[in-house]
Amino acid sequence: MKTSWRSSRSGRSGRQTRIGGAAPALVAPLVLGVLAALAVLTGGVAPVSAQEAPPLAEDQAAALAAFYNRATTTRLAGETRIAPGAEVTGDVASLGGPLTVAGHVLGDLLVINGDVFLEPGARIDGALVVVGGRVEGPAAAVSGGITVYREALRFRREEGRIIALGPSRPPALSAGGSTWFGRTDLLLAVNGSYNRVEGLPVTFGPRVELGHSNPTVFDARLEYRTRSGLRIHPEEFGYHVGVEQFLGGHRSVSVGASLESAIDPIEDNGVSDTENSLSTFILHRDYRDHYEREGWGAFVRLLGRTRPFEARIEYRDETHRSIGPGEPWSLLSNDDPWRPQPQVAEGDLRSIVARLQWDTRNDRTAPATGWLVELEVEQGLEGALRVLTPAPVLPGEPPTLVERPVEAEFTAMRLDARRFLRMGPRTRLALRAVVAGSPDDGPLPPQRQHLLGGEGGLPGYERFRFDCGARAEGTIGDRYPYYGCDRVALLQGELRLGLFDGQALNRRLGLDVDLLGAPELVLFADAGRAWIEAESLRGRRETGPRALRWDAGLGLRLGPLGAYLAVPLSADGDGANFFIRVGPRI
Repeated sequence: MKTSWRSSRSGRSGRQTRIGGAAPALVAPLVLGVLAALAVLTGGVAPVSAQEAPPLAEDQAAALAAFYNRATTTRLAGETRIAPGAEVTGDVASLGGPLTVAGHVLGDLLVINGDVFLEPGARIDGALVVVGGRVEGPAAAVSGGITVYREALRFRREEGRIIALGPSRPPALSAGGSTWFGRTDLLLAVNGSYNRVEGLPVTFGPRVELGHSNPTVFDARLEYRTRSGLRIHPEEFGYHVGVEQFLGGHRSVSVGASLESAIDPIEDNGVSDTENSLSTFILHRDYRDHYEREGWGAFVRLLGRTRPFEARIEYRDETHRSIGPGEPWSLLSNDDPWRPQPQVAEGDLRSIVARLQWDTRNDRTAPATGWLVELEVEQGLEGALRVLTPAPVLPGEPPTLVERPVEAEFTAMRLDARRFLRMGPRTRLALRAVVAGSPDDGPLPPQRQHLLGGEGGLPGYERFRFDCGARAEGTIGDRYPYYGCDRVALLQGELRLGLFDGQALNRRLGLDVDLLGAPELVLFADAGRAWIEAESLRGRRETGPRALRWDAGLGLRLGPLGAYLAVPLSADGDGANFFIRVGPRI
């Protein structure tokens, strides 16, 4: 005899949802977790046999969200129990969990960001899919197989539905698999972009995960840089050794520490790793400047399970150094010298860095709706930073360089807010506002400065056009004395108009492949300012423009590839600029 039931959300009192029977004791989930952990550690009882899937891809995440959103799917929320003797007809989706099954599910069962406990007598006629949780109990209770995705599903709510927000991961080759104690992998990947300082930074090494719901992750990677060809020398290597401990289940909170030697871009200048790699490799044109850092850090990270945010606070104890360009190969102008690097404030720096990200975009690569807000604040605590400056000399004497201390107790802030709107079936609007720099009028070390100009910011102006005179007076030795300005503000707007349905045209032409994509006409405008306060000049002559500089333009996008023409609208512009982008501008 089938038992009719209805799910109800658990209230603030912490009561469970009950289906067809009494709720278990509140201590039951805790006891089950402790027993499972003891079983794994002692080897006395093996965990439930499940197929552990690879990291969840965006299309898979969207398919799971569609399963949850189907009108025929029975939805559960919070701590829920299907009691012995109860029968649930059709597909079931549980959000949040934990879900205890002691009855009979006549369909597929999806559990999102929760654990599943299969008690004796439990039966699931279809498949069991668990995202961001674990399964405990007899695998024989599931007829259609068990699949477990380790990472939680990030999503946002929209009119009673959930929209999946799949994680963005860099491409990598991985060899490994699950074991009784967790998982081991051997990773090979490109860390960042092909650039004039590192060449191609290739990273490889093991990743070991111990445990399941609250794993301990060990990560060790060696990075090889092809900056001087295929040469084996200590200068060509970097490293990263880290440990991360997850807390509270579902991989939503973690603490960790790392020891590393890395070369980082001072800022990305509004271009992606792919674009910078192509420009460096083909055109002998690197859009970024870099510096070297070495040291250790400790962090706490919070990842929203049911809300699309990520927060991280980190303590760093590092040594910063300037680094010059190497000799990587490029297709064009390979015999020309590479653009000089800026010097950075060298020495020891201890700081605290806090980051917060809120991401409700419907797609990571070509968003049409949603928000992306990123906030980062760094507070320098103490250190011994210094830069080289020319010393006054008598006429006829050779120039002399002296070290000058740089304030290590600085505050640096960056806020980047983007809004994506669908205005019609083929019309998209993207808006962006960025403010960055020193919020307290204090000077920043060169590696925390900012600039504007070029395809990634104000494309109507040449690269590094607004750098507060950092490159106006030539180099000190083989490096520019500064990188840019202490403050920057940028506003961008872009309207994309779909011209026609490329897939429909493909069908009319009888093409079996998606040859034409969806062409779009792009209209855009930008405004920005990069400046430095007079009291922070420290011998520099240029403070930057007193007002915003404007540009506007149009472009044509065909899939991810776009061709644009930008024209400066301010009096100090240099003429129109034609450029090509891979991916959206905003």
